Amino acid sequence: MLATPVITHDAPSSGLRPINLAKDTRQVVELLNLTFGNRGQRRLGERISLNYASSITMRWNMLSRGFSPGFVWEESGKIVGNLTLLESQLTGRFLIANVAVHPDYQRRGVARSLMQEATNYIVQNRGHKILLQVERDNLPAINLYHSLGFVAIGTMNHWYVAPSRLKIETPINPIHPDIRQLERGDWQEAYQLDRRVVPPDLNWPVPPSPDLFKTGIWRRLTDFLNGQGVDCWVADRQLDEFGKQRINGLVTLFREWGRPHLLRLRVDSAWQDQLEPALLYKALVKVKKLRTASAIVIHPTNDGTANKILIGANFQLRRELTIMTHDLPGYHES
Repeated sequence: MLATPVITHDAPSSGLRPINLAKDTRQVVELLNLTFGNRGQRRLGERISLNYASSITMRWNMLSRGFSPGFVWEESGKIVGNLTLLESQLTGRFLIANVAVHPDYQRRGVARSLMQEATNYIVQNRGHKILLQVERDNLPAINLYHSLGFVAIGTMNHWYVAPSRLKIETPINPIHPDIRQLERGDWQEAYQLDRRVVPPDLNWPVPPSPDLFKTGIWRRLTDFLNGQGVDCWVADRQLDEFGKQRINGLVTLFREWGRPHLLRLRVDSAWQDQLEPALLYKALVKVKKLRTASAIVIHPTNDGTANKILIGANFQLRRELTIMTHDLPGYHES
């Protein structure tokens, strides 16, 4: 459990200090709105589950609940810098959800000091890995994070479409005859495909759980009680270079009452041109039929086939977020 830094009553009125949510929340929210206002207008705009939340939505939710630890930079009683820390569901992994500095105080080392203090705090709390998201075009921030030991591992596009604007185009090539619904015994293979196609750390804020694709009566009952639903279509097994059968592509539609539909596309790179049009067509037809909510796709930026299909379906590119990680000394990925 992440412990909130201790706040002393004699904290200085200027400089870096731990956040005090009892008195700082209003100023921090104003700072976030000022700093991320233009980008915030491009965010998804709907409240979605934590596993797929945008960083701005996550920041707001954590602050409003009153348990988000972090640090602020204060100048004469005015908060001009903020960094929010989140503890991942995986032990030892921490998320830096934002680094916000007032425009009048940028390029003065405020962001660097906040980052260094957060890193020290994570080390003291036995953290071994830090992750953050940053806008792809925010080169000053990316350069800062590089200088602090962070490495960019990839960029994810955040696509959005309102149900009234969704356009369905039948694939030029015939739909792949072997595309079918995920069967109960396929969940492990689907999970391995997910991890094989998209590096686990590109799934913000945590990698997919092994039971993500599990089905069965208890899963269906739980989803029903929680107002949720899942549809998954896979490309039939193909022989790999070792003569073994495996799933080469899948698309999953996650549905939850009152929230946008989330599409998750995972296709082996050698099969993208052949399978992605048919798989996305299956999912988008279902979204169009439901007509109940907008749809979101969070997908690697470098997948040109998927980008072209989503643009043709009237999806709008809302954000391009680069994921950066920092493995702290003594830590080695297993």
